[in-house]
Amino acid sequence: MNMKDSLLKVVHETLAESGTIARHYFRQSLAVTAKRDLSPVTLADQEIEAAMRKVIHQHFPEYSIVGEEGEDQLGAGSYTWTLDPIDGTKSFISGLPLFGTLICVSREEQFLIGAIDIPILNERWIGVLGQGSTFNGAPCNVSDVTDIGSATLFSTEPNMFNTGQAARLKKLESAVRLRRYGGDCYSYGLLAILIW
Repeated sequence: MNMKDSLLKVVHETLAESGTIARHYFRQSLAVTAKRDLSPVTLADQEIEAAMRKVIHQHFPEYSIVGEEGEDQLGAGSYTWTLDPIDGTKSFISGLPLFGTLICVSREEQFLIGAIDIPILNERWIGVLGQGSTFNGAPCNVSDVTDIGSATLFSTEPNMFNTGQAARLKKLESAVRLRRYGGDCYSYGLLAILIW
């Protein structure tokens, strides 16, 4: 097994572990606290990242791990794992199943593997350098829409934009066929798949 395949195997194993924990806590009563940047965090965020770190460390103890909830672990190896245990904690705590777990594996600033895992919907996107991207194991096919008037716009919450950005968003909104807000990392996954 080559190195990329070994890394990919551990990505899947890590996401299996994180998904089990996310499903256990989803739509359960959880205490929500605020991080320094005032974004919400739960015990689920912390447990998922701890479990992810444990799986990675079992296979690659020499690699660096950078996570949203824990201290950076700088290793001697040239590979770095970057983790976001719950992208979309607001969705998670409000019972919306579009939150996901994100993983990036890089080597010396070169991105090798990226993953979006939506555990409640059992949907997973994996991108591998030189091999393209898959959705639940099948190759991704992007839309062939080239006309902005036929496009769908996905955006974060409009109230997160400053005045200048909001004005540009409003102009873009009026040009597209359909617009949707929120969606967290799920919207990024939809960029990589044609599902209709």
